[in-house]
Amino acid sequence: MIIPVYGQVLDSAWPWISAHLERYPLPYTEQQIYDLCKTGHITVWAVIKEAPIAVVMLCKEADDRAHIVYASGDRLGEWEREVLEGADEWATRNGCHSVCVEGRKGWAKRLAPYGYKREEEQWVKRLKSRP
Repeated sequence: MIIPVYGQVLDSAWPWISAHLERYPLPYTEQQIYDLCKTGHITVWAVIKEAPIAVVMLCKEADDRAHIVYASGDRLGEWEREVLEGADEWATRNGCHSVCVEGRKGWAKRLAPYGYKREEEQWVKRLKSRP
């Protein structure tokens, strides 16, 4: 089951979400991510089975693409279909023309059955300090 996390629920769920962010960090500070979630710029989902097992974050890009910006959890096989199909529905409701996912090359095999194709490459330079 996918549960949207927002408002006061986001505050109470943040320690659990924060623990996931430590496992697979994003190139933003935890405070920046929290602020984007709190203002609704990023949609947060908790995936619940008998207990919370995954956190997923989505956003709508300026070019009307839905972007799964983060997904972390245990027992991927139990929730990947639900999340990817849910992302399609979320994107359609929000006027998006496509859904994109960034990830390691190994994701290609998992995403292909859901209709995802590799379209572009991304090169990133990590800076030692940020403004």
